Amino acid sequence: MTMKQRVGSVVLLALASVATTASAVDIGPGFTGAWYDPQQSGHGLFLEVLPQNKLLAFWFTFNPEGTQQSWFGGVGSYAGDTATVPVALTTGGRWIPNFDASKIVNNAWGTLTFTFSDCNSGRVDFASTYPGYGNNRMALTRLTLPAGLTCTSTPVNVSKVKGVWTGTTSLDENVHAVVLEDGTFYLVYTQPGTATEVGVVQGTMTAADGAISSADAVNFPISILQEGAGVARKSSVSGTYVAQGQLQLTISSTTITRNVTATYVPGSEQAPSMATLAGHYTGATGHIAGRQPATWTIDAAGTLSLSNAAGCLLNGTITPRASVHAFDWTITGNDHCIFNDAGRIGGMLYYDEATREIRAFAPYDERIEDYFMIGTKM
Repeated sequence: MTMKQRVGSVVLLALASVATTASAVDIGPGFTGAWYDPQQSGHGLFLEVLPQNKLLAFWFTFNPEGTQQSWFGGVGSYAGDTATVPVALTTGGRWIPNFDASKIVNNAWGTLTFTFSDCNSGRVDFASTYPGYGNNRMALTRLTLPAGLTCTSTPVNVSKVKGVWTGTTSLDENVHAVVLEDGTFYLVYTQPGTATEVGVVQGTMTAADGAISSADAVNFPISILQEGAGVARKSSVSGTYVAQGQLQLTISSTTITRNVTATYVPGSEQAPSMATLAGHYTGATGHIAGRQPATWTIDAAGTLSLSNAAGCLLNGTITPRASVHAFDWTITGNDHCIFNDAGRIGGMLYYDEATREIRAFAPYDERIEDYFMIGTKM
């Protein structure tokens, strides 16, 4: 890969349209793209912002001896303006038709730490344990902004919206919303006039000066039948907020619009307790087109063991969020039970201590599917 000092006028115009500021800015989807140091044109990094606060980073460069190209990368986590990515350097490969996957070795290389001051600039600090690379830092300037993405250097202040919110909709649905520190949100709604959850709207919101919006929301059905025909639909979200007070949202898709009024749950900016979550549960698991009765156990260390009526045996890990009353969760299983190639997905889990109810959701397959786990502590 060659990072040229000159880029096309379209890219330059796109970058020129983005205002800059000296203050830090929260990482979001708009940081996806190619980055480099103009003083060291010829090598650089590709970044891709993924769901659940994940960042993929690959550095395309040269080995310390200057004898061959070198690339290394991995997936890490981000919060606010900073991301930390453990990376590996792959060796043992050959060009096709002589490629042999059994010869590939992923060597631990070290860690990349990214910090951004605005949408177009930042730095990467690296600490390598692989011979010859050492520890140092490099300034970063954006080279490309992918079509369809936008980035604003105005800090996204979701701290005033994060937490748990409960309320109703204009369709007589009950709602339960969780907004995480990075603006990722999950809003669960029920059948009108009942407590049966039938859908979850998931996406990433921005919040500033009392206004909220989301351009990437998806409405996932929660199947109430063993076999159904659910379809995930892209949605738009806009509205207003009063910090730790009230949310007023309008959620629209091609088929329906619902107006939401929700009230903040006091104390939901505090980390949850693993000891309180631990126990035995009964309920259901499934996806947008089907569900199965299930039971599961969560221990105080956050280990999840689950079985359902379809014969699926799933394992998972649950960890508490630092400043929102919710958990991160991941589950693993075969493709019969989790319908993606990786067999491992993750998302958000919420436990309501008052009702002893648990709700967990994990979008996957590029957010056209969603796995759910809903139940009550026994």
